[in-house]
Amino acid sequence: SQLHEKFPEMEDVTIHIDPEDDETCKPSADLMTRHALEKKVNPILEEQGLKESLIKMQSHYLDGCIEIEFFLKQGEYDPAKINDLIEACKQIDDVSLVSVHQQIA
Repeated sequence: SQLHEKFPEMEDVTIHIDPEDDETCKPSADLMTRHALEKKVNPILEEQGLKESLIKMQSHYLDGCIEIEFFLKQGEYDPAKINDLIEACKQIDDVSLVSVHQQIA
């Protein structure tokens, strides 16, 4: 590709299409930062015994709300702990959706 020819050290390219037009309005401008969100989520992960299983957490700011995605390592997880994680995170201000994904291979 032309990018690889120009930048041979580049290994990966991610293209992000922003679903909100931040130039016309900013419905997510007053939401907590990702850092502040992580400070609220980390104790919940620890309480449920899932902190060490976390591969990554992604937060999406859309329509004035925050959506959280957790990606967990492959393993056996207590469904009640996963449900408690989801419900506790939904109690955080402005969080509208929480999803948990598990690595399978």
